[in-house]
Amino acid sequence: MGKYGYGSWGMGYGKKTWSSTSGWESSHFGGFTRIIYDYPYIKFDFKADIDITSKLRTNLGVFAGEKLIKMYLMKCKELGYIKHFTKEKVTEKNFLGTEKHYEILKLDREDVLKGVMDHFKEFAPLFNHYSEDILKTSIKLEVPPPGQEGEGGQGKGEGEEGEGEGQGQGEGQGEGQGEGQGEGQGEGQGEGDEDGGGGGDGEPGQGDGKEGKSKKKKGGGWGRSSEKSPDFKALEKLIEEMAEQKPFDKWNSIGDGTGKPKFIPFDSKGNSEYQFTEEEKRNGEMILKQLDICFDPKSDEVKNLKLGKLDTSKLAEVPAGNVSVYKQTLEDQDTKAFAVCVLADMSGSMEGRRLHTQFKLLNSLYLALSEIIPVDDLHIYGHSGGSDEPKIYTFCNPYHPDYRRNIQQYYGVYNQSNYDGVVIQEVHKKIREKTDRPVILISLSDGQPCDSVQNMKQILERARRDEFVTVGIGIDTEYVKELYAFSRVVYDHKLSEMPREVASIVNHVVKSEFK
Repeated sequence: MGKYGYGSWGMGYGKKTWSSTSGWESSHFGGFTRIIYDYPYIKFDFKADIDITSKLRTNLGVFAGEKLIKMYLMKCKELGYIKHFTKEKVTEKNFLGTEKHYEILKLDREDVLKGVMDHFKEFAPLFNHYSEDILKTSIKLEVPPPGQEGEGGQGKGEGEEGEGEGQGQGEGQGEGQGEGQGEGQGEGQGEGDEDGGGGGDGEPGQGDGKEGKSKKKKGGGWGRSSEKSPDFKALEKLIEEMAEQKPFDKWNSIGDGTGKPKFIPFDSKGNSEYQFTEEEKRNGEMILKQLDICFDPKSDEVKNLKLGKLDTSKLAEVPAGNVSVYKQTLEDQDTKAFAVCVLADMSGSMEGRRLHTQFKLLNSLYLALSEIIPVDDLHIYGHSGGSDEPKIYTFCNPYHPDYRRNIQQYYGVYNQSNYDGVVIQEVHKKIREKTDRPVILISLSDGQPCDSVQNMKQILERARRDEFVTVGIGIDTEYVKELYAFSRVVYDHKLSEMPREVASIVNHVVKSEFK
């Protein structure tokens, strides 16, 4: 690998890699992890398994590690280098003896990695630093057993000095150009430099040849050089459909293209109840004590007034000149009854310390709110997922109220992306099916939504006009201040201040919005 102009050799990451003397690349706030997190969302079929190394999983985490590989694949796709990787079909048996069939793409070409770094200079230090892990990564995709893929198709190649044709079973059609001439029978669809009927010393053709011959050079085909090359249609389709979400604005990328969110209830029958820690209980009590909320209406009838509602019991006093014959009923109610929803961001950018801080905050909020909010008006959700279908996980709502069991599933949620705007919009609709009371939605997040910030602000404003007020609680970040009219920040090293901050913002919303 070439060096890319900064730092010095060292850092001990497996073999020697080019690293800065300051350790910049390992810094979360300025290094490679920020480059990965700030890169737009990449659509990639979740059915494919990205087999990253354990070292990469330890250093970056699953979310960032897999996103690094997707970034690299996107750059390879843009340059047309995917065809150079090793591809193979394997059959494995599970513990029950059932056979599973897979297509595997190995990112094992060092020359491809060098070509990508030469072309994309801004990503060269990133890819070079994790080069050892990239080269050991593979993409594994389960496919139907042989013979169940469908039949019918042709593959042919054309050359400048001759033509070669082949017919067989499979799907697809392609053309290639070259100086050679070949003929044979093939199966399926392919694209590559090595096997197939047709093609030559030019661009690779499509169509795999079984017994193709050429005067000069074989061409076409996805597979490795062999007497009979398999096609890799599933891998082809996977790479063809992967795409970045562009254009993106600040931290967002998707906007109106996001699919409709889906609510996911937990099956927690076999779970034991979560045992709250002493810290969570203490913080819950502190939140409860500092909440200035009272739903008990009090009234007092004041008589002998000169203005107000006529008191008929005083009419007899009018001839005697008494004009204080009116009364008024005064309400001394702190606030209208309202519902509360807590929405937790469970995306990949929250992994690690932020996710754990949020877990403790969720538990403390539940302990406090469940004391004053009726079960029918308390909603607690988490959300994560891809752009095609963001998922909303139900920890507590009127239909699934067993929070203590459901929260046991918290760390089992797959941390993907956060589409806050469309999720809040869907939660708004869901709660409105149950109640017409005012609602406070407390959004716990690192404040970096993947969907359009502009669309999200419109959703928040539209909800507010329906007495559905959103509050942003930032976990170790102040970005929530740019999105929410009401916001607070909770820092991991200042968790002792969390009860006061949360209670303060809820009190402020209640008094300003729900009097």
